[in-house]
Amino acid sequence: MSDMAERLITINIRRYLSRQPRTKRVKRAARYIRERASHYMKIDEENVKISKELNNRIVKFYSRRMVPVKLKAKIEDGKAVLNEFSAAKAEDTKPSAAGAAKKKTAEKAADTKGAPNRAKKTEGAAKDVKA
Repeated sequence: MSDMAERLITINIRRYLSRQPRTKRVKRAARYIRERASHYMKIDEENVKISKELNNRIVKFYSRRMVPVKLKAKIEDGKAVLNEFSAAKAEDTKPSAAGAAKKKTAEKAADTKGAPNRAKKTEGAAKDVKA
């Protein structure tokens, strides 16, 4: 088969990992990704390498959340190196600090609006108990 410079692959890992014991998911996820990538690219599993970044991502993220894995495969001389596709990283990033700060201030404002009313109700209830 002719050499390809780059190829994008999406692997549905949920189907496989949902049936695996939680303690063995990381090791089996890496093996499954290597196996599926070799199937898609029609090369041997020994010629598929997983980059350090993708391996760290598998350990931290895909062992707990079983979302599809988006990969970028570079094929040179019949050997493939798998990296995580950059758009997949952007989807699951945390919201910006500015957005989180706005949310906290909105929550505080909502709490302070209802505080005087709650205080009056509790004071009235305490007076009724004393009387």
